[in-house]
Amino acid sequence: MRRVVGKQWVVVHIVGMIGSYVVLWTAFYVDNAHLIPLLKQLPPLTFWVLPTVIALPFLVLSLSRFAPKTVMPAKLDRASKGGG
Repeated sequence: MRRVVGKQWVVVHIVGMIGSYVVLWTAFYVDNAHLIPLLKQLPPLTFWVLPTVIALPFLVLSLSRFAPKTVMPAKLDRASKGGG
């Protein structure tokens, strides 16, 4: 996998791990919410959307903290090149 994505493997890993966690909790709530007393009262759409809404800040935080930063090369001015 590292050969395919290069230095961005961390991004792929973080998105994959958090994404699988969202899928797991979504499936659990959609399938079992009717068995949990307090969750019975919520509309069914909540169970499809809520895990993603909860996980999104964690995804953004993790990517901003651990994803490799892309650095743009600095442009040299003419004086520093010796052409001035």
